[in-house]
Amino acid sequence: MIRNAPIWVNELLVDSLRIILGLLIIINIIFIIILVRYIIKGIYYKHKKQGKHNEYYSRKKIFLYSGLIIVTAIIISIFYLPREVLPNDDYSIYSMNLHKIYPIEQNQYNIKELSKLEELERILKDYKCKRSLFGTSCVQHMKDSKPICFSLILYNQNEKETLVVNFIIENDRQRVYTSANIDFVYDIENKDGMLDDKIYRFFEENY
Repeated sequence: MIRNAPIWVNELLVDSLRIILGLLIIINIIFIIILVRYIIKGIYYKHKKQGKHNEYYSRKKIFLYSGLIIVTAIIISIFYLPREVLPNDDYSIYSMNLHKIYPIEQNQYNIKELSKLEELERILKDYKCKRSLFGTSCVQHMKDSKPICFSLILYNQNEKETLVVNFIIENDRQRVYTSANIDFVYDIENKDGMLDDKIYRFFEENY
């Protein structure tokens, strides 16, 4: 989203993108149904009613809808393209704010010890995340999911700016989102199934 823009601008952009992508998914499904219909219709006429079928017309429709399906599929794929959990190497972790460790709710706790921040950075660098269309930053089942919520404050020395990246780590789901006023929530791809254990262990050992 647009950094430093008014909140309502980013809210509008996020909501608009959600609507557009939702419509693209629906349109893509409709195109697939129409394409299958034309293929079945073409096969039927070719075998059952030879001489009455305009072959060029059917091929033209099939190519048209195939192209539309490919274009919409590419747009949808770009939306869900994986990205690094932490931004590029221009940013370095400046500090971490710990918001909550289940079952204790506590005041914000700020950590600036470099060795601990680097250890946490090494854990997170191994993972990627994908944008979630209707993902939220809310924790609904506090007792069952045992969440750890924390923020990393990243500093870009070249552009002299900071970026806040928020994490919600639960047993069955791990999410990240940036505080550029408003942004999409990203689901972390926990392919090895170990991220939540690594984060829990990190906080148990250090705090």
